[in-house]
Amino acid sequence: MTTTTPALPPGARAARAACPAPAVAARRGAGRFAVLGLAGALALLSGCGGGGVSIGIGCCYDDDPPSATLDASTTVADSGQRITLQARASDDYGVWRVSLYQVDYQGTVRLDRVYGPPLEWLVTVPDDPGGEVSWYVVAEDDAGQDGSSNVVTVDILR
Repeated sequence: MTTTTPALPPGARAARAACPAPAVAARRGAGRFAVLGLAGALALLSGCGGGGVSIGIGCCYDDDPPSATLDASTTVADSGQRITLQARASDDYGVWRVSLYQVDYQGTVRLDRVYGPPLEWLVTVPDDPGGEVSWYVVAEDDAGQDGSSNVVTVDILR
């Protein structure tokens, strides 16, 4: 017994080859998108050390702690006088916050914590029987690293 295939109208065979069955087309399209997705992921990852752009996929790390400096408007002041303290802080990836500390005869106390500029404080010189008061700042980055500034000391006049 012979089986015969129905005859296709002229041009139908070419049209069928150009438009494969939906399942075949879906598989071919999925393969193209998978290749494009893989190429895109590799392009993003090449930013880690390859001179490209890194978008933070966990390849890079913050390796240096912040640094900070502190300056005072004077080194000698009367008790109750207000003086200006100005800090500068930097980090290889960015400073998260800066805390100001005061050291006097009673110990060390944090006076303030700021999350951005200006890093400037107007402080009142306390009445300290020790004759001096000191301040310093601690800068912290997002990685939990910190760096302390120099200590600024003001002699208190009596």
